[in-house]
Amino acid sequence: DSLARLEAREFVQRAPGSRVAGEVEYAFRHTVVRDVAYGQVLRAERADKHRRAAAWIEGLAPDRAEGRAELLAYHYRAALSFARAAGTEPPGLADRALGALRDAGDRAAALGGWETAARFHAEALELSPEDDPGRGGLLLRLGRARCRGEMAGHDELAAARDALLAAGQPVAAAEAEMLLGELAFLRGRGQDREAHQQRALALVDGAPPSASKAAVLRGAMMHLVVASRHAEARTVGLHVLAMARTLDLPDLEA
Repeated sequence: DSLARLEAREFVQRAPGSRVAGEVEYAFRHTVVRDVAYGQVLRAERADKHRRAAAWIEGLAPDRAEGRAELLAYHYRAALSFARAAGTEPPGLADRALGALRDAGDRAAALGGWETAARFHAEALELSPEDDPGRGGLLLRLGRARCRGEMAGHDELAAARDALLAAGQPVAAAEAEMLLGELAFLRGRGQDREAHQQRALALVDGAPPSASKAAVLRGAMMHLVVASRHAEARTVGLHVLAMARTLDLPDLEA
């Protein structure tokens, strides 16, 4: 009833389509009205409303909400920011914000939006304590996104490698090592690339199939192609292709 009255008075309007299947979506008719309305809500209330919105979106089936990962990241990030400003941060909110930002970055990376992925992963990393066991994985995500999108990310990848090795995750560390090799090649340091590649291959030797191992072997294949060692590249490529199909990695298979 409240929405109907606001619509009749032309404060809000129904959107032509909804980002959530089975729901009606409304928008403010004018950004000024939206900003004034939002500005009248106290910070603590804003934090609670954003948290409740995120919890509602989280409860939706993944196929019901368009841009679900990005919406969750937006609301949890806003909830955390306003809660901290108001001194009312509830337990667990930072962890939820970190997870939402990480997932939004993963979603952007899966779509090839490397700059967007890097932004989300960088924000997630800011919320990660130094002793967080997942910090190495976040550094790898950020380094990978920066490597793909900006031909940068050396510091993040080196830190990821060291953190992952310390955490007993050699295969993930190998992916960081291989990406460091790619950056070395792009900067004209072929010898450094060779060294990075050899370390990466040593780290995945004997490891079971995984997305990280497949990424390392793909990097080795590309190195062999550049070196005109095509027969060896084909052998490695067939191995990577089989692994991509087994692990259901369509981007790598393509």
